[in-house]
Amino acid sequence: MTDAALTDLKVGGVTLAGFNPDTYSYNVELPYGTTTVPAVAATARDSKAVKTITNAPVLPGATNVVVTANDGITQLTYTVNFTVALPSTNASLSSLTIDGISVVGFNAGTYVYSMELPYGATVVPTVDATVADVTATKVITPAAGLPGSTTVEVTAQDGTTKLTYTVNFTIAIQTFTVNFSVVNANGTLAATVDAAAIASPALVKTGKEVVFTATPAANYTVKEWKLNDAVVAGNTTNTYSLSTLLANSTVTVEFRSTVGVAEIDQNGVSIYPNPSNGVVNIEMNTPISKVTVVDVKGTVVIESILNNNTGTLNTSTLANGIYFLRIVTTSGVITKQIQVVK
Repeated sequence: MTDAALTDLKVGGVTLAGFNPDTYSYNVELPYGTTTVPAVAATARDSKAVKTITNAPVLPGATNVVVTANDGITQLTYTVNFTVALPSTNASLSSLTIDGISVVGFNAGTYVYSMELPYGATVVPTVDATVADVTATKVITPAAGLPGSTTVEVTAQDGTTKLTYTVNFTIAIQTFTVNFSVVNANGTLAATVDAAAIASPALVKTGKEVVFTATPAANYTVKEWKLNDAVVAGNTTNTYSLSTLLANSTVTVEFRSTVGVAEIDQNGVSIYPNPSNGVVNIEMNTPISKVTVVDVKGTVVIESILNNNTGTLNTSTLANGIYFLRIVTTSGVITKQIQVVK
């Protein structure tokens, strides 16, 4: 018999892919790091043929299977060439998560990510990752504190190729609500932060300066500013500033008429508007006990007990004409003339 062919050729107990008795050379790539030559087994088609297997001495190398037919002359040699794969250079990630949730917009080729945490956050989120190549290794270094950065360093199988993915954590800046408005109209109020106009209500970052600008209508001026319903002492100008915002704030401005305002030097009396169209406002530096309104005939037409530095008289029931205000204070009686015009 001259049959020296094989019917099967196995490497590591598994038949070689694409084996054919008429194909005599095969190439097998072994995983990176393989040092042991795999066992090769063969089955001759003729049971009387003799096969001799000579293993590769090292890797890479070749194992030969020499088959001698029953005639002792005919020979065929099957060769398995073993190579060892080069180490992988893949150091990329296939996924990146923060507290178990996939990072939005993750891409293996994007290495820096940013995440803003709520104001007051103190716990560094947990970052995890999955390597794209199972032969790669990862080292995750959490941020030491907040704000801070967590890094994921991936080292490829070759031990040299490395990629670093970084997640930068920041903390949202605290904001406060700023409301502002005009009391009883007669003008407008605007506000700016960093020279940019804001509308009420506005969310403003802590520590910012808010500048308010009042614009009185014709014949009106600023009467008072209030911050959270408390009068801002000593400011009747057209501007007011919250120099360092540290809390939710409500700012209001109120205007008063400049028509007929009069003052007594020693007492600081202000009476407005005068002429009056239905209301007379009185302000003094000292407490007012009582105010009476007397007509030109000497008849008391209005009497009001105040016990305050300010007061408002309703003159809507009075006929047009000249009247006299008698203001009783701890310092004496002051008389002022007013005119009612409706």
